[in-house]
Amino acid sequence: MAKNKFSKEWLAQHINDPYVKLAQQKGYRARGAFKLLELVDGEKLLKRGDVVVDLGCAPGSWCQVARERLVGPGGVIDGRIIGLDVLPMEPIAGVEFIQGDFREDEVAEQLHALVGEQAVDLVISDMAPNLSGVGLADAARIQHVCELARVFACEHM
Repeated sequence: MAKNKFSKEWLAQHINDPYVKLAQQKGYRARGAFKLLELVDGEKLLKRGDVVVDLGCAPGSWCQVARERLVGPGGVIDGRIIGLDVLPMEPIAGVEFIQGDFREDEVAEQLHALVGEQAVDLVISDMAPNLSGVGLADAARIQHVCELARVFACEHM
């Protein structure tokens, strides 16, 4: 019963969230696009010609923001966007997507191969492991994915 109440409350808050409504109006897949826009604008992180890797990219709103910033004259992407997630993602024009778990060697190798020798300008990540509710175990899982992202960024930037 409590779970249903929580779900109903969350849904009501989500539906009435101004960023959810704004994301829908602007065609973003999730409200998280505004988190990235704030960072990108504040730190001047994305420019045409950049190579961007989005770890944990589903549903794709961060890839949408990256694409907007890399589109040049004629609507052609000037740069490269590679997204990776364990979840499926609806295609976004000009975004290369790998579906798989970044913690698995085979998937990480697939990403390394796709990037190749090309220098990456920006690694963005909103990935998080499935949580168990056990604080210490969850903290270790979160730390592990953060460390993997850091290592990837250090190797490719």
